[in-house]
Amino acid sequence: MRITDRCPDANCGVDLGGAPAADIMGNRVGRYYGEWEFVSCEGVDGVWGDSTSIWIKEGASTFWSIIQVRNPKDMVKGIAIYGIDTRDFYELEMVVGTENFWTVPKNVLQTDNRYRVVVKYRTGTDDEWKIKGSDLAVPEANLYLYEHRE
Repeated sequence: MRITDRCPDANCGVDLGGAPAADIMGNRVGRYYGEWEFVSCEGVDGVWGDSTSIWIKEGASTFWSIIQVRNPKDMVKGIAIYGIDTRDFYELEMVVGTENFWTVPKNVLQTDNRYRVVVKYRTGTDDEWKIKGSDLAVPEANLYLYEHRE
């Protein structure tokens, strides 16, 4: 089954929902213990393509924005933003209580400076977008990797 998010607390692994969860756990609600492992989706037909994107949450503005990596090739370990026009560096923090959203610093959102947004995966094969900071303040924008490489 494809799992795309994890529980927000330290006592849980991944969220399961829909038909796959019902197949495993039946109709009971609660926490279940078992074994699982992350397996890369990269190159798997019908599951992964070159459509990895950074999605900006609705309600984003130049004062607040959180982002999510959609269709990643593997488990996202972290996101960092490096200034191209500046010496800025930010290691983004995961938002507690959300499904794999990361907070973007306000000073990035309020500029047209160019940045490298690096998504760090469990496997060490990172992806990199080159974008303007203000692009991360556009509500519900979907910044596809293939459109933001140089």
